[in-house]
Amino acid sequence: MSDENFYAPPSANVEGGGAQGFGSSDHATALAAFVGGKSSFYLEKWAHKIRGGEGSSGFSIGAFFLGLLYFLYRKMYLYALLLFGAQFVLIGISIGIALAGAPEILNNILGFGFNLFVSFKAHDWYYQHACNKIEEAKAEGHDGAQLLQVLSERGGTNLWLPLLVVFGVIGITFMFMALLLA
Repeated sequence: MSDENFYAPPSANVEGGGAQGFGSSDHATALAAFVGGKSSFYLEKWAHKIRGGEGSSGFSIGAFFLGLLYFLYRKMYLYALLLFGAQFVLIGISIGIALAGAPEILNNILGFGFNLFVSFKAHDWYYQHACNKIEEAKAEGHDGAQLLQVLSERGGTNLWLPLLVVFGVIGITFMFMALLLA
């Protein structure tokens, strides 16, 4: 049995003095530096993966209710783009179902099922994204305190892009409404 406490809050010292924190695991400390403020939540979700285990990291409420915005907020831009494309494919399928005269409930089930799938995979995808960014930073030659500093700069969250998307959609909606009413 290991003495590492994977449920203790992390404390990545990025100002110098090395990587201290979340047990003695360098990987967990790097993950904590990348995630930022909510790292204890994610490290708890990922504890089995940090130890080398498999399986799901659970349901993401943020991904369920915010969808694409969750991935933009977590700086997972490729995942957001893929989700955006998948939603267009789902729209095409939904149109096909509607044109075939199938009950509308099939479209609802399809959309809800896709949303559930994304919500159950979001934490795992975020873990993979964080691990990829850690490996990229290590491949660039960063280590120790410098690695943690680089990860804290590249990771964290981006509130501005999701807000820009929300206000952009609202603005475009009002422009179309104005054109329709004119």
